[in-house]
Amino acid sequence: MPALARANSEAATTFNDLPPPVLSPRVAFAKLVRGEVEEIPVSEAEGRIVAVQIVPYPWVIPLLIPGERFSKEHPAVREYLLQLEAIDAQFPSFEHHTHGVKAKPRDSGGSSSCTSPCRSSSRPP
Repeated sequence: MPALARANSEAATTFNDLPPPVLSPRVAFAKLVRGEVEEIPVSEAEGRIVAVQIVPYPWVIPLLIPGERFSKEHPAVREYLLQLEAIDAQFPSFEHHTHGVKAKPRDSGGSSSCTSPCRSSSRPP
């Protein structure tokens, strides 16, 4: 299946497979304000909590809100973001825009990253 068709298929299921919140958005935002966050590659985001909204454009509907966790049980959002990354690699100059996800320039590795509370505060106790 071509990458674009696979991304469209995954996009259709993304909103049906949402993770439960781990932290309140207020607590996650407070960690962001205090600098208790780190930027991590989307490919390594499994098990991590997001500190900012993940909102693709043009939908403008949040996929994750601060305090929700990328998890094995709810892989659709992470897989969708990785598919967008693959499409970006195939179609230079037509990169996607997703609020809360930074696309790295292709000459520096070309992977996307998101902001998560620092590792010590993002793992379950």
